[in-house]
Amino acid sequence: MNTDRVMLEILRTRMKSIAEEMAAVTLRTGFTVFVKETSDFGACLVAPNGEVMAAPTDTAVSLMVGLPARTAIEALGEYEEGDIGITNDPDLTHGLSTHLPDIWLWKPIFADGELMGFGFNFIHSSDVGGKVAGSISPTSYEIFQEGIRIPPRKLFHKGELDQGLL
Repeated sequence: MNTDRVMLEILRTRMKSIAEEMAAVTLRTGFTVFVKETSDFGACLVAPNGEVMAAPTDTAVSLMVGLPARTAIEALGEYEEGDIGITNDPDLTHGLSTHLPDIWLWKPIFADGELMGFGFNFIHSSDVGGKVAGSISPTSYEIFQEGIRIPPRKLFHKGELDQGLL
């Protein structure tokens, strides 16, 4: 099969521009110092198999390549329009979240009813509980001292907020 190099480049730059816009929206709308001052957030487009398709290089942290998104995707089973996943659990996601303040959201992207991929985004949250304000303490010796631990769950199912999780 021959690859159309022009079309490949058009798709590459289009995907990257979508990821850059995702990050720009987060930067514009985030109200935490971790977003505004340190750019401790991220956004990327992920294939249905968990492979990162595009990530920003101009905005946000550049740690998206090799992101272990597959575990989080598979943890929620089947996806439908209006679903949104959430997690901050480093263990259950095999390192998607590096620590509890990094809260990830992801939403499936459909075209004509077919799952095409996911939009992933994380923000380092200012406070998720834990033994100190800001949730980061070098004296913590177990994960539960860092704050609330959210396993991969659907925050929204078919557009409806999971009140039990909330």
